[in-house]
Amino acid sequence: MKYKPFVSFYNKYNIIPVRQNVKKPDFYHNRNNLYTRLGVPLPNFENKSVIEFGAGGGFNASAIILHKPSSYTFVDDSLRSLELIKKNIKYKKKKIIKSDIFY
Repeated sequence: MKYKPFVSFYNKYNIIPVRQNVKKPDFYHNRNNLYTRLGVPLPNFENKSVIEFGAGGGFNASAIILHKPSSYTFVDDSLRSLELIKKNIKYKKKKIIKSDIFY
C-alpha cells in the first residue's frame, strides 16, 4: 500500500481530524453565512449536483442536504470518514467514492 500523507495516518489510527456538532442551534446559520460569503447561499444547492472532496464525516453536507440537491457525491480516502458518511447521512441521492484527489 502506497503511503499517502495524512490519509495513511488517519486510516492507521482510525480517526477523523475534524468534527462538527451539527445539532448546535447555530450550525445551519453559520454554514449559510459561510456559503453566502463565498457567493453560494445554501438555497442555491437545490436541484444541483454536489461533489465534496475530503468530506470527512459529512458534517457540512447536513446543511446542504436540507436544500435537496439532485445528487450528493462524497469523495474521501479515510475509511473512518466513509463509515460515518454511510451511517449518518440519510440521503437517498448520495454516492460515496473511496478515493483521493491525487490518484
